Amino acid sequence: MMRTASPDASAMPVIASLFDNVSLWCPVPLRLHPLGAEELDRHILTWAHEHGVLDGPRPPRWNFGFAQAAAGPFFQDEAAIATGILTLWACLFDDHLDELGACPEEVAVLSSEVLRAFVEPDPAPVPEDRWVSAARDVRRRIDRAVAPLDTLELGHAMGLSHAGWLWKYAMSRPGRKVGVGEYLRMRYLKGGLDVLASLIGPGAGYRVDPGAFHSPLVRAFTQAALWPAVLVNDVGSLAKEASFDQPNIVTVLAAEHGIGIPEALLKTMELYERLLGVMLALQKVLQAHEDPAVVRYATELPQCVPATVHFTITSARYLPTGDADADTPLTAPSVTITETPLLWDVENLTPPPYRELAWIWDLARR
Repeated sequence: MMRTASPDASAMPVIASLFDNVSLWCPVPLRLHPLGAEELDRHILTWAHEHGVLDGPRPPRWNFGFAQAAAGPFFQDEAAIATGILTLWACLFDDHLDELGACPEEVAVLSSEVLRAFVEPDPAPVPEDRWVSAARDVRRRIDRAVAPLDTLELGHAMGLSHAGWLWKYAMSRPGRKVGVGEYLRMRYLKGGLDVLASLIGPGAGYRVDPGAFHSPLVRAFTQAALWPAVLVNDVGSLAKEASFDQPNIVTVLAAEHGIGIPEALLKTMELYERLLGVMLALQKVLQAHEDPAVVRYATELPQCVPATVHFTITSARYLPTGDADADTPLTAPSVTITETPLLWDVENLTPPPYRELAWIWDLARR
């Protein structure tokens, strides 16, 4: 294993230039929630200002309403609002932890307080901290709006997410060596992907039986559907994470394979296409499942892929002018969504050389 190869600030224009005139395969059509992105954004940003987790007189042009509208087009209205608030809170909290990253003890304590506020029942008191009290309010909203909700499932998923946050900051310590395998194990947890998966059914008014939800085949499909979104997010976050000297799938691949950032980007996008291919193979299997809830889950979860693709290429959170005010034009990358893969024959279900992912292909080929 090698130390993560993070580009310095002088490399940022080079990184930005890599996203000019990009073509990207996305086999899942984009759909939006009936409330619309602007209405969801209004609810989400109003909540963030009211709870003091978002500063400034003008709302940032992050498009979290769009992200929720696209990821959960089948959600009930109140569930879409509550889940969008949860997503924005998690991203803002992640940014706040970045600011505390030099003090790992503070990261550990605050992350633990937030997790406790989220999983304990409402009568349990919480300290007077804006992040902790906001987490408690998010939980209240989820409880009211999302049904039938498995609170143990959601609490378990939140716990894994917080473990991933702590793991990420341990990885970022000076001199820490990060290999691709460890990065993949950390990144799935840190992304809170099981939180999203646990809300897909209840948000739309149905529930997948826990036995089926946790079965190896459904778990393989869940990860195959969510990993492409993670990789797109990592590519979009490359410059941001480099500024904090944090690991990223692109820089980790570059270090482990002894290649440059452009070549590592191609490897990342090849892996993205391979994951989409195995997702489609597993989706066909699950759409013939005897349980209608599993069939519906297999149809609806992949909406997270176009949601993340379009969110990442349009959100000010990931663009060079993301910190500018609302009067500054955004410079969005030129991205063409293609109908066919560009880097991999997705009928070829040969697993990638990372055992953290290869098990997904093993199940798809049975």
